[in-house]
Amino acid sequence: MDRPPVPLLFRLALLLALAACGEGRNRPGPTDLSPPALLSVEVVSPRNNEAVAGGRATTVIVRGGEPNGRLAGVGVVARRFAGGGELIDSIAFRFSHSVRDSARSFQVVMPNPTTSSMQVDVYGLAFGPESQAKLSEPQAIIVLRCTADVVWCN
Repeated sequence: MDRPPVPLLFRLALLLALAACGEGRNRPGPTDLSPPALLSVEVVSPRNNEAVAGGRATTVIVRGGEPNGRLAGVGVVARRFAGGGELIDSIAFRFSHSVRDSARSFQVVMPNPTTSSMQVDVYGLAFGPESQAKLSEPQAIIVLRCTADVVWCN
C-alpha cells in the first residue's frame, strides 16, 4: 500500500519550524535583560542654595540623557531636609518613545515654612528601559516664609 505524497508546502513549513526551534538560533529568553542603561540626570534649575518663596510654584528643570537613546522619562522629587525628609512633591514624565536626551520643566509648590525659612532638597530622576532609574545629586533650595508684611512676596 502506497502512502499519499506529502505536499511540498507542508514539508517546507515543517522544515522551517524545526529550524526555528534548533539550538543554532540565538534568541533572548523571557528573563534576559538588556544591558544596563548609561543614564545621566541633573537638576538644571533651581541651583544649590537658591532662595524661593514659600507657598508659591517654583519651576524645576531636570535634564536627563542616555547615550544609546534609551531614556524613557524624567522626573523630580522634592523633600524637606529636616524632620525625617517629608515628601513635598514628586512628578514623573514618561516619553512616548525612548530618546537620547531631554530637559523637562516641572512646577513644584513649595510649602510656606512655619519658621523664617527651611531647606528643601530637590532630586532629578532619569528612567531607562526595564525599570532602570538614576537619581541626581540633590540641590538644596532655601524656602523663605511669605507673610503679608513682606514686600517681595506680594
